[in-house]
Amino acid sequence: MAEGCWCKSGGILGLLAELDDDKKSLALESDLLRSGFRLRQVGDVQFTWRDLIAYVRESPQNSAFYRASHPDTWMWDHTAMLMAGVYDLLSILAWQNTDDGHKGKNMPEPMPRPGVVPTKRKITGKALPISEIRGKMDAMRKSIAIGSQHQTVRKTRKIKDA
Repeated sequence: MAEGCWCKSGGILGLLAELDDDKKSLALESDLLRSGFRLRQVGDVQFTWRDLIAYVRESPQNSAFYRASHPDTWMWDHTAMLMAGVYDLLSILAWQNTDDGHKGKNMPEPMPRPGVVPTKRKITGKALPISEIRGKMDAMRKSIAIGSQHQTVRKTRKIKDA
């Protein structure tokens, strides 16, 4: 029946194709046994083909079938991704307190994650003379002071007008 079909087989045909793999079929059988079913019961009134498809599609990330279908990524759930982010940030914080961190060299690599391509960040910059830095800081302080005086004047006028 599916010979003339132009689309990728899904549903029951797709599931049967998946079960041609011995590792996946054994994993599914193992999951079913834990739930009180057997693969040979599929098609019965108590366990229909639709039940099997729902069982497979909604199998949790730690199920044997999911692990067999996604061997490289099954353990990377949301919590693992967050923990990897925490690990990366702690590595950077520790690195910043080293001599290399002060010089901006040998930044730690992020923990490898599936589906995430690490980007190389290069810290670059040009050293400024301290007199130029002081001049920029003074100009910034003056603009902040003028801005706050302007706000005070506007607030005072509003109070007097009321």
